[in-house]
Amino acid sequence: MGVGFAEAVARTHGALDARDEPALADVLANLGDGMEPNQLTAPEIHDGERPLNVAAAAGFSRGVALLLEAGAGANVPSDSNEDRGLLPLSFAVRCGDTAATIATCQALCDAGADTERGHLLGTVPPPLAQVVSAPEPDTELALALLRMGCSVASWPMFLHWQCARDDITAEILSEAAKVGKGKIPAADNRRITALHTLCQNPRVDEPLLLALNSGSTSAVKSKTGTLPVTLLCRNPSITSAALDAVLAGLPRGISVKDGTGSAGIHDLAKNPALDEEMVKTALHYDPKCCTVRDPQGRTALHLVALRPGGATVPVLQLLLKAHAAGVSEVDVDQRTPLHCQLLSAEAALPPSLSLVAASESVMGMQESEGRNPLQCALDGQCGPRSALERRHCWSLLEALVRLYPKGGDASVARTLCSSPHLTRSLLSALLQRLPASLVQEKAPDGSLLIHTVLNRPPASTLGTREPLGDGHLVDAAL
Repeated sequence: MGVGFAEAVARTHGALDARDEPALADVLANLGDGMEPNQLTAPEIHDGERPLNVAAAAGFSRGVALLLEAGAGANVPSDSNEDRGLLPLSFAVRCGDTAATIATCQALCDAGADTERGHLLGTVPPPLAQVVSAPEPDTELALALLRMGCSVASWPMFLHWQCARDDITAEILSEAAKVGKGKIPAADNRRITALHTLCQNPRVDEPLLLALNSGSTSAVKSKTGTLPVTLLCRNPSITSAALDAVLAGLPRGISVKDGTGSAGIHDLAKNPALDEEMVKTALHYDPKCCTVRDPQGRTALHLVALRPGGATVPVLQLLLKAHAAGVSEVDVDQRTPLHCQLLSAEAALPPSLSLVAASESVMGMQESEGRNPLQCALDGQCGPRSALERRHCWSLLEALVRLYPKGGDASVARTLCSSPHLTRSLLSALLQRLPASLVQEKAPDGSLLIHTVLNRPPASTLGTREPLGDGHLVDAAL
């Protein structure tokens, strides 16, 4: 005679709570006629949940195996009010112990558990999707579920998560991409592809991009109109090899604008990691990318000029060679790249001099506030708030003055003559560009240019580049 129903329920759930295999095996071997393990429920015990689901949620893999051997169905849904319709594999992935969960899921899959659904009605994602969408996804468990044949319906989410990991490897990514190829849509509901995600990863590099084998997804725009290459150009960890790998799938992608009106080339120009090789790569795939303007009317040349510290000389020379006319193109503030560079109080001297040498044609151009390049330098790089070395200012101002348009401007000349950076050679160079009438022209207060020279800061503040006695400056002015 078998064990009665009430006793069987109590003993079964008690054995599960105690993880007592012998006790569980004994009660299952002595069930009364017509009793099945899935029926052993009571509202007051585990909220009426079936024994198989209780064992699965606890990661009690041996208990799961015993219940399955005794006839518990691997696809019988929960009948508990809270989890009604949930399938056993969904209970199993709740466990929290990776090793126990893998063993439990393996036992269920071996018994024919449904890997395609998490719920009888399809209202809960498949087990794999539940794992990879968790706040802290379990990589080991996710890969184990894949080996067990769990549904690839959740693959976009899984692949996106893989591409966002900080410990991603080319081997895992290659295997993941191989399994999912041809079985899943390229993008999620935001039209974000795995390639978009990988391009934002700080560990992005050429091997990972090749392992993803993204193919045509290089051309997929997100709902905000952003291409993967644009995200890569924003990534401080970008390399020229990574840029080459992405642009190979969409050669002119670096010039394609997103929803804000900016393109990848603009983000690349602002990226602190920008180097000569990246510029060469961009120009190789799209020689006209340096002509594309952002919403402020700026080209790549403007943007590298605006960078803290400016661009390197090789970067500037590559952009100038690719688009020589770029030196005279103005943004919405009527500023050329030279205006932008000179207004920066942090720009380095070599790129500034390089840009000055290429910009003789714009020396007389005024931006929206009425300043020509020399005035911009006096307000920016060589201005009162500048922390740059005097030697930097002397060199830059002299280079500008030597290209200053003949005829000049009285107000700019007076600003320069009142500057603490004034030197004898700088004043001599300025006077060669000014007509005699302008030198003798009186200011509203009745002063001449010579008075401005004499009223500049004391010589002791002027540095030691050359003799700066007032007598020398007076001689030069006269």
